Amino acid sequence: MGAVSNPDTVVLRCYALQRGDRAFACCLDLALADEAETLDAAVKKLQENITGYLELHARRGASVGSIRRPAPLRYYARYYQCMLHVLGDVLRYHFLAHARVFTASWDGHTPRFAGT
Repeated sequence: MGAVSNPDTVVLRCYALQRGDRAFACCLDLALADEAETLDAAVKKLQENITGYLELHARRGASVGSIRRPAPLRYYARYYQCMLHVLGDVLRYHFLAHARVFTASWDGHTPRFAGT
């Protein structure tokens, strides 16, 4: 039996990509992005940014379904490119250090991050 989705929880798609000496992390469903020197630092900054955004909306009494503000389409292309890189490295049993795909979920109270 598959997992049952909770209509009171929103799942947010995120990715991070290392390019040279800079790392970029983006949340597609909130149009939030952060940049840092390392992949870990960019992911951490994005998680803090997402948490702050969600906490602000919770204080304002926003519903879970009203928080989305999608990123421009070009960011979706990078997201799917990262997914292909991650999948390719997983299939070849390599540790992927230059790209990550992860999610954040929010039930109106607490953000949870998975895959970081």
